[in-house]
Amino acid sequence: MRILIAFDKFKYTFSAEEITHIVAQLLDSDKYTIWEVPLSDGGEGFLDVIKRYVSAQFIELKTYNAILEVITAPVLVAGRVAFIECANTCGIANLPADKRNPLFTTSFGLGIQIKKLLESEGVSEFYIGLGGSATHDVGIGMAAALGYRFIDVYKRELKPIGKNLIEINHIVFPKSFPSGVKFTGVCDVRNPLLGENGAAYTFAQQKGAREYEIQLLEKGTKNISEKIRQYLKQNIGYGAFEGAAGGLGAGIKAFLRGKLISGAQFVFKLADIEHKIKNADVIITGEGRLDKTSFKGKLTGEIYKLAVKYHKKLIVICGSLYGDIDLPNLEIYPLFYEKVPISIAKKLTPQRIKLVMNNIFK
Repeated sequence: MRILIAFDKFKYTFSAEEITHIVAQLLDSDKYTIWEVPLSDGGEGFLDVIKRYVSAQFIELKTYNAILEVITAPVLVAGRVAFIECANTCGIANLPADKRNPLFTTSFGLGIQIKKLLESEGVSEFYIGLGGSATHDVGIGMAAALGYRFIDVYKRELKPIGKNLIEINHIVFPKSFPSGVKFTGVCDVRNPLLGENGAAYTFAQQKGAREYEIQLLEKGTKNISEKIRQYLKQNIGYGAFEGAAGGLGAGIKAFLRGKLISGAQFVFKLADIEHKIKNADVIITGEGRLDKTSFKGKLTGEIYKLAVKYHKKLIVICGSLYGDIDLPNLEIYPLFYEKVPISIAKKLTPQRIKLVMNNIFK
């Protein structure tokens, strides 16, 4: 029997490589042919997964996190091509719980990384992993680091954070911007920027926003989308992927004239995952939190589509399950039915995976 093990990360606890290897070690390699293929959809762990499939070097760059504290964060460089993971700079996992609020966070540090790579490495093509952000600034922080300025009705320059989106009255272009540079946002979700399925209503609560703050962010997002239409001649709001990483998808599209693609599909091609699924007998995958959004462009849902296409058995092991997911040919095994502290989840996850695997492969 050929078993493909292909996990996304378990947020805050285990990387895709770690969780994939934990599961693989529980199988008898004399009895089964085991393929370990860690995956990413653009969120946390994107660079580590890319490094498995692309010949590139890590470079550490001094930059800022989502609350403008100085940090050092890695990027991957392969010649004139760079891979960046926004979760390393403006990621929610980098902030303590009491400092998580998308009204006050920014993607400025991501823009600093882009600027440094343009200036010091001569990079002409960027792939930016979008997911796991602590922000909802629609990319104005990133843009500000690259020379854009955002002005209110009183002609004051605004700090590029989420709560100021609603105050933007005018966008000032950079004095210069490199030509011939390609930007691609590698997105972990397909959500649009605006509306009930948009960035604010879907993800802002997870980032620390309360109900009235979500309403404020949605109004601010509508405002910046109108200003982008007015000053940058770009229509954003309801396109696929634009809501990724607190609207960074839309920001890459508008401020960098970039394109947006599915992170899962991008990594699938690098890892030749469709060929592996076609030739496997059983696929085991999963992520930390499984819910209905997992089947709207995220990695688990994209694997499910391929498993259905090739009539393969799919087993999903997840840290927790939210809501009812009733799909054919899908076995789901949550490790935790109760909310537990991260430290406890990290300690107990390997034990609970072992129990699940013993139950599946009796």
